[in-house]
Amino acid sequence: MYAYFVNFYDKKVVVDSLHSFGNYIGFWNYVVNITNLNDGSDSEFATKYAFAAPAILVVYENATTPEREYWINEGADILIGGRRSKGGFLSLEECLNHATFSGTINLSEVEKATLGVVSPWAGVSWEPGMTNYLYFNGIELGRSVYHGYDEIYSKTVDGMTMHIGSTNAQVGVNVTDVTGYYLKATDNVVGQGDDGDCMMPANAFLVITYEEEGEEFFDTGPSENPYPSIFGTHNGTITPNYDITVSRMYTYPCTGTGGHSEYVAFYNATTGAQIANGTWKGYAVSDYHYIEFDVPFVLYENETYNYTIRTGSYPQIHHSEELPADGGIIRCTKFTDANGKIYYDWIPAIKLYKEKN
Repeated sequence: MYAYFVNFYDKKVVVDSLHSFGNYIGFWNYVVNITNLNDGSDSEFATKYAFAAPAILVVYENATTPEREYWINEGADILIGGRRSKGGFLSLEECLNHATFSGTINLSEVEKATLGVVSPWAGVSWEPGMTNYLYFNGIELGRSVYHGYDEIYSKTVDGMTMHIGSTNAQVGVNVTDVTGYYLKATDNVVGQGDDGDCMMPANAFLVITYEEEGEEFFDTGPSENPYPSIFGTHNGTITPNYDITVSRMYTYPCTGTGGHSEYVAFYNATTGAQIANGTWKGYAVSDYHYIEFDVPFVLYENETYNYTIRTGSYPQIHHSEELPADGGIIRCTKFTDANGKIYYDWIPAIKLYKEKN
C-alpha cells in the first residue's frame, strides 16, 4: 500500500470521503500538495505513480426544473482483464463490477432516466482488442464508451452533467439516457467490465426525472394482484372525469416480464367511429412498454369510449368488472385470452397521457 499526505494550504487534513472533502469547499481556489511517502523499496514508484480520484458530485436545487431523484453509489474496485499476466490472466467475465440502485421506481411516472459512471483509468487501450464495457440491467450499452482520459469532455443529459477539465486526468466518464426498456421497477444494476488495460469503477449515478404534477391523465395504476395474466384481446369502456389529451399509452408489466400492449384503438361509444389507434414498435425500441399515437387526441369529460387493446407477454391485470381509476372509470366488456377462453373481469393496467414536448 502507498500512503499520501494532503495539505490544503494551512489546513492539514486527511480526506477519506467526498463528505469530509466537502467541508473545505467554498468559492475559492484550492491548491492540493501531494507528498509521496514511499519508503524507497519500489524505485520505479519514486518517479512513476498516478492517483485515482473519485468524482466530485454536485447536486443543487433548481425550482424551475422537474422533480428528480438522485441515486448514488460510491466505491472502488480495481479491474485488470484481458488475460494480462500481471492481473492474474483474468477474462472479462472475471472482471465485472456491479452496483445496485436498491429501491423501487414507479415506471409509469418516469419521464426520463439517466445513468452516469466514473472510472479512473477507463477510456484508453494500449493494445489492439483491449477495451471496456458498460451494462445496465444486463444489457450492453456499449464498448469503449468512457470519455475524458486524455481529453477535455463535458456532456449533459437530463439533469446530469459529466465534466472532465484536463487532457491528462486519466479518468473515464459516461452519461447515457436509459429511459424505457433499460429501466426496471426495482433494483436497477449498472455493470462495468474490463477486458484490456485497467479500470477502477468508483461512482455510479442514476437520475430519475418524473412527470410534472397537475398533468391530466387516466391511470389504473399497478395491480395489487396482477396474476393470473396472459396475453389476449381486451374490450371495454373508459369514461374520463375530465378532458384528457392523449399521445401515448403505458402498459404495466408483471415484474420480470416483457408485458406490453401490441395494439390499441378507441371508438366513439355512440356512433362506433374510430377516434385513434396505435401499434407497438417492438422490443427493439427503448420504450417498449409504450404505444405512441401519431396524432394526439382528446377523451372528453363524462363521455364514454370503447377500447380494444391487444396485449403481449404478461401485462398486469386488474381482476374486476369495473375499476375506479385516477381520472375516470374503466370497465371490462370481454377479454379473450390467447387460448380462446373468455373472461368478463379482466382489465389491463394502463396509463393514458400526453407526453411533454
